Amino acid sequence: MTLREYLDIMADLDGYIAKGGQLLDLELHDPSQMPPAVHALYVDRLGSELCARLGRFFVCVSQLQ
Repeated sequence: MTLREYLDIMADLDGYIAKGGQLLDLELHDPSQMPPAVHALYVDRLGSELCARLGRFFVCVSQLQ
């Protein structure tokens, strides 16, 4: 999956799920480990509020496993 495809999925999670996609199949990469340009692209494309919400979701999921 390319970064662009990943960001498109994250930008429209409802559409991804409606097509049979599974949230647990997606990874949310640790922003501290991303190159600054990639992190800026995430925030610019998805918005800081959605990035924060996704981060909280994936932290909760990781604690359940």
